[in-house]
Amino acid sequence: MEKSGKPTARPQKKARTKTREPRFRRETDTARLYTGANGGLVALSAGGWWASSSLQAYAREQDLTRVGRGVPSIVQIYHPQ
Repeated sequence: MEKSGKPTARPQKKARTKTREPRFRRETDTARLYTGANGGLVALSAGGWWASSSLQAYAREQDLTRVGRGVPSIVQIYHPQ
């Protein structure tokens, strides 16, 4: 308020001149979205393949039935250093 006791007028907001454009306004934007999604799918598939193959290799390495002709056996490895 001013000293005279009258309330001051607030400055008025300017009207917006620009309108918001839609997020995907062209076919190229949609094509970019699909390209990115396909790239992510390829990366996810490659990661799944790598994880699956490494898990199978680990399981093959830990399988001790190969040593005892199909019977589970205990193997002791002596490694002097």
